[in-house]
Amino acid sequence: LMICAGPVFSFGAIAVMVKERLDATERDLALVSVSGNVGLWTNVVGGFVFDKLGPRPTMLAGGIMAGLGYIAMCIVLSHHWPPVLAALAWFAVGHGSGWIYISTLFSNLKNFAPQERGPVVGAMACFFGSSAAINVALLNGCIGGQVGADKVCRHGFLGGNVVSYMAMLALVVPCVTVIGAMLTSVHEGHVPAAGDMASTRFNSLLAGALTVVAFICGSNYYAMAVDATIRQWSSIVLVALLSLFIFLPVGASPVDKFTNEVAAPDPKQATKDNGGPVHVPPPALGPHEAVRTIKFWALFTAFGITVGADIMTLNLLASLVKSRGIMPMVTYFGVIVVMGSDTYLRFLSGFSVGKGVSPTGLLICGPILMILGEVLLASSHSVGTLYAACVLVGASDGIMWGLGPLLSGMAFGLRSAGRNFGFVVMGAACFTLLLSFGLEPTVYQAHTPPDAKVCTGHGCFGATLWASAGLGLVGTAAAVVLHFQMRPSREPLLAKPAVDAERPEAEQEEVIQTPENTTSLTEKEPMLKERWPGDVALRQR
Repeated sequence: LMICAGPVFSFGAIAVMVKERLDATERDLALVSVSGNVGLWTNVVGGFVFDKLGPRPTMLAGGIMAGLGYIAMCIVLSHHWPPVLAALAWFAVGHGSGWIYISTLFSNLKNFAPQERGPVVGAMACFFGSSAAINVALLNGCIGGQVGADKVCRHGFLGGNVVSYMAMLALVVPCVTVIGAMLTSVHEGHVPAAGDMASTRFNSLLAGALTVVAFICGSNYYAMAVDATIRQWSSIVLVALLSLFIFLPVGASPVDKFTNEVAAPDPKQATKDNGGPVHVPPPALGPHEAVRTIKFWALFTAFGITVGADIMTLNLLASLVKSRGIMPMVTYFGVIVVMGSDTYLRFLSGFSVGKGVSPTGLLICGPILMILGEVLLASSHSVGTLYAACVLVGASDGIMWGLGPLLSGMAFGLRSAGRNFGFVVMGAACFTLLLSFGLEPTVYQAHTPPDAKVCTGHGCFGATLWASAGLGLVGTAAAVVLHFQMRPSREPLLAKPAVDAERPEAEQEEVIQTPENTTSLTEKEPMLKERWPGDVALRQR
């Protein structure tokens, strides 16, 4: 399901093809790309449906919406209709994908114990991030065809044809979503039985995801640098690897074996009694209460700026490569590198939180990596630097998407998780509109000659990249504020009596014997009789 929710991020690889088919300007192209992202990030509507009706109606509606969007996109591209229609179709794709994403993510989040939610979010975000890499690899494949000396696929399945790509997604996404919705259920508050083997299956999931991403990166680099005929069979291997994930539920506990028992507390976990921070359960806040907190606006700003700049960079990658006179194959590989790095960091961030790493401390790395990536792209124009920047931008995006849902649940609870995170994600939509539809086309057109549609040279994106890096400083500051806002509280402890080093510890213990008195304290002091139950409850807390 997560793989079906992420093809909207593959637009960076198909942008030039869409631009040529629609005879669009850079601003028209920005409108189409931003429409898909805004559609995805206005999934607060899907979050409301999820909170009210559950995962199945949300998934089904999202799958149908995305499928209709892909069909419309296929028709628009085939008949060379106006870019505005393509923007509407791509918005439907993004919005439907957002419904699939949010229902799949929070269904899994509710089905696991709190100590397992870090790896759960990491696993879900991992496949959401790998979706673009997988789909671009399939688009660049040439099953059943021939790759000539010019590295062009002829008579093969997809083979770089954007219309065929949309047709494939129009068929696959609704079918997979319907099957996934039928198999999805939520058992919030239940803990799987002891033989569930959840940790083993998470490790298998990690190994499988990393294998898929490594194969995609390796095969595409080999096709670009050594022998392009690998594209004739690499997609078959990729599909075979993906099919292995069908066996992941093996060893899972059936639903009727789930238990309502709360997991035993970790004896190593810090508490007030051992001097560590006191972790208070997250409040169950709705959107109206959440938006009144500093935590919300800090997360909104940090997430919005970082993800907005990352996605802007991904969407303009094809135009940036063309403006610098680099061969088009670099665009495919660049998108795969971005999403491959994205995938690794999504899982790694969730896994690290599960091992005790501070999620808010790790979140600060997101905008910092984005700043470094933008600076590299703006200051150097070699292919190697471009790939390094792709790694940094992907890692930044992976951290934000891997930790955003988790921090939203930690800060505001899971009662209205879908709507709360939907409002947080709207920050990304706002900053993507500002950067991708406002700043980037303006700078691009300012450096394009009056009689040309394509900008060439280093000035086409320079100001945009430097401005994004500057905006990243604001995102970093917001992440730091969130870190201090979400620190666990510490309560002062009573000082322990000092030990006299000159005497053994056993000799320092004094036993004071008092006469036995059978009269209870409540009989002596009747007023304590009513206060005693409250005192017991207080000490238990």
